[in-house]
Amino acid sequence: MLSPMCAERRAAIGRCGVIPLVLGFACAAGVENPETTLAPPGGPAPATGSNESEDDDPDGFDDDPFPDPDPIDTTTGFPPDETTTGVGDETTMGPPAGETTDDGGPMGDCPNLDTCQGASGIGLVSGDESSRTIGASGSESTWIEFQVTENDDALVGAAMSFTATLSSPAGADFDLYVYRGMEGGNTGCNGFMQQSTSAGSQDAVSMTWGEGVVPNGLDDGVWVAVEIRAKDDMCAPGQQWMLTVEGNS
Repeated sequence: MLSPMCAERRAAIGRCGVIPLVLGFACAAGVENPETTLAPPGGPAPATGSNESEDDDPDGFDDDPFPDPDPIDTTTGFPPDETTTGVGDETTMGPPAGETTDDGGPMGDCPNLDTCQGASGIGLVSGDESSRTIGASGSESTWIEFQVTENDDALVGAAMSFTATLSSPAGADFDLYVYRGMEGGNTGCNGFMQQSTSAGSQDAVSMTWGEGVVPNGLDDGVWVAVEIRAKDDMCAPGQQWMLTVEGNS
């Protein structure tokens, strides 16, 4: 049996025998590559003389460590495939050659200053037989009138009818108000009224009246007054509407 002092010395020697081995391993690992430089966090540091830059891929690997530099155009100072855009390079697109954006003038107030009694006549159509189509055109609000005549004198009665169609120009909107006077009368003013005020480019009003299958022996001809009114009293010079009237429709 070892004395307490010997046992303590052996334990101390045993501990000392382990420490040198650990230090010796650490020392050997440190001498294995004495010129190695510790890399900062995020990847190994580039070697001295390397062509890699700090802007290479973050993973530390570059697919092409020696990329060819882009050629420079000596006249522009930029690579030939690149262009620059500045205020001076901007262009404004205009209408194709031969076309214009002029719509006839600016919109303005266009109230109807005429009256039904001063309406301009445009002719007549037949209300119960085929007849020619009549019409008118203009660029402002106005009143016009026409006559619808009864022409069929057969033993079987025929109703009277007509259709008035108003086409508005692009950029403007006119509405249609139609007044049919009394049978055998001489004016359409203050007569039976129908209107068309759509927001589209076309308005139409159709009216039917008179006898049925049995003739009534009366003259069912009438006068019709038409007001063409600019919506919201707005119209523009040169923007013309067109009115057509078809009888027996």
